[in-house]
Amino acid sequence: MLNIKTKIEAALLRKMAAVASALRKNEMVLQYMDLLINKGEAGEKEWWIIGSVYAKEDKWDKAAKAFLRALEINRNNFLYIYWLGKAKEKLGDELSAETLYDEVLKRCGEFWEALFAKGQLRQKKEDPQEALAYFEKCKKLRPNDAETLNNIALCCLKTGETEKALCHLKEAISIKPHDITLLSNYGMTCIKLSRYLEAVQVLETVLDRYYEVRILESVGYCYGMLENYEKSIEYYKLALEIEPENQEVRLNLASIYAKSGDNKKALEIFKKLVSQNPKDYLLLNNLAWVYENMKEYKAAESQYYRGLVISMGDPEIAFNLSCCLKKQHNFIEALEIINHLKETSGWYEVYCASLAETYEYLGADRLAVEYYNKAYGLERC
Repeated sequence: MLNIKTKIEAALLRKMAAVASALRKNEMVLQYMDLLINKGEAGEKEWWIIGSVYAKEDKWDKAAKAFLRALEINRNNFLYIYWLGKAKEKLGDELSAETLYDEVLKRCGEFWEALFAKGQLRQKKEDPQEALAYFEKCKKLRPNDAETLNNIALCCLKTGETEKALCHLKEAISIKPHDITLLSNYGMTCIKLSRYLEAVQVLETVLDRYYEVRILESVGYCYGMLENYEKSIEYYKLALEIEPENQEVRLNLASIYAKSGDNKKALEIFKKLVSQNPKDYLLLNNLAWVYENMKEYKAAESQYYRGLVISMGDPEIAFNLSCCLKKQHNFIEALEIINHLKETSGWYEVYCASLAETYEYLGADRLAVEYYNKAYGLERC
């Protein structure tokens, strides 16, 4: 008699839990589940419900325990294995998570969620080729899943297949035309392909709904590449209104000021950046470049030398310094700096051309011709 009463009460509690779940009252669902546990009436389904509720609340430690209890009752349920893996992943135990996903796929190779999760884990591990293989399987099972297409595109970007990435993003956008993530990724991929006008058109629609520094900066960069410096400056300034101390944005804004001919504003920004980062040789190189644009060659030379010392012979700075010295007709000193490039990998042709130009200034025509020939591969180096 007692057993029948318990069964009736348990059935009622399950119905009440189902109603609470439909109303999204998670706390009440858990209360009913606790009552079932206390009555000894909790089975795999109840533990699964408990795990699902905790997962919705991002309480993954409790979710993992509940999914494990469900799995102990029924070890053949793929869903329990997968969600235990998901809980492990959320808790930072990616090795256990991957093992559980593999177990699911060993038993059911077309379990979409496990394939997708494996792809994402491989992506995190910087293994785009293997990740791509899993996402391609996902696509076969669900060809119209925009998130899968987005992840395929991200893998293609990592493997250098930029055009292919753009095609997959275009396909994803045809499925979810207003998705901000897809549109942002499409715009950024257009930038990689130097399709700046198209990138601007897409990213400006994103900014209508998602006002974010990275997007503003990217649009500013595109306008800069399109030589619309006024618009470029406008967007970089908007980005700085959100993050006034963002060094990358400030650096880009200074570069655009310099390109637009406003060297004074560029100089002001670079000076401030260098005062904050006196050992950043790339900033010193940029500061020197602005001084050089302003024909303040001695100031430029000083900053190039500082950058060259701090960088321990950066070839780009050495080349810029040699050009600055030649503008001051300091050809012998320029020759000494050019020699820094001789043994630097990938710089031999530049070394030969710079040497040839310097010899030409000095009137050493035979040496100039010899090194021009070497620079253009007409003579064996």
